Amino acid sequence: MLLPIWTAAYRHNGRSCRFVVNGQSGRVQGEPPWPMWKIAAAVITALVAITAFLYLAGASGYIDLGQGF
Repeated sequence: MLLPIWTAAYRHNGRSCRFVVNGQSGRVQGEPPWPMWKIAAAVITALVAITAFLYLAGASGYIDLGQGF
């Protein structure tokens, strides 16, 4: 028996989106409403921001990053 199963249906930008989550295995089936390039751009932006913060914090002496950075 494949219970519990959660389903959802919603509208995004006039488009109907649905997905199903298997509660035992955690597998998700469905189509994301956002293009993958937007998700990749957000991840890359976050990594650049974290790297810039660490560099500036290390250069100002606020944190000690050791010899490797």
